[in-house]
Amino acid sequence: IKSLVLKNLISHRRRNRKTNILYALSLGFIVFLLTSYQIEISSIVYSQQQKYATNLVVLTQANFPLNGARSILENYCEILVNNNLASGCAWKSASLIDVTSDLSIITISNLGHIFRDSSSIYAVSPNFFDISLPGFLITKTYNQSSPYSILEQLYTIDGSFGIIIGSLYKNLLGLNSLDSQVVIERKTNDGLLFSVLK
Repeated sequence: IKSLVLKNLISHRRRNRKTNILYALSLGFIVFLLTSYQIEISSIVYSQQQKYATNLVVLTQANFPLNGARSILENYCEILVNNNLASGCAWKSASLIDVTSDLSIITISNLGHIFRDSSSIYAVSPNFFDISLPGFLITKTYNQSSPYSILEQLYTIDGSFGIIIGSLYKNLLGLNSLDSQVVIERKTNDGLLFSVLK
């Protein structure tokens, strides 16, 4: 049998070469499809993790009263954690523009108004970054001497005039230190309101 196989391989060398090429191309195409599929799935998962920053997000259209919204949300979080339905819970409010009827636009600028862009302002719970997926929060400039986390620092007296700002705005606004200031301009039906924040 061995000699018969060798004779067939030698006599049909050209046809065998074509068969080998077709087999290699087919196998290469299958490997290409599998690799492309894995990359596509990984990028979809990453973009969803980046968008929501946690494994589970609950969205609601409920209109909570402004003066009691925080306590209502914290009660929901407490129920979830106490009943072992979640390992942690945090909340983020709707944008300030969405909950304030007389506010039409919010802009952020540096003190000289050289750079200006529209912005959104949200309220978040002090543990917002503690329950988020690791790897998406990279902090560059913050008060490292404080015993509090980044968000907890905003709930202190010194932090009440502070904001957390993304690295793109940090660079465009020329914010080099914690003492750098930005101007938040709020346009209302009655006129303009300015706030200077650190």
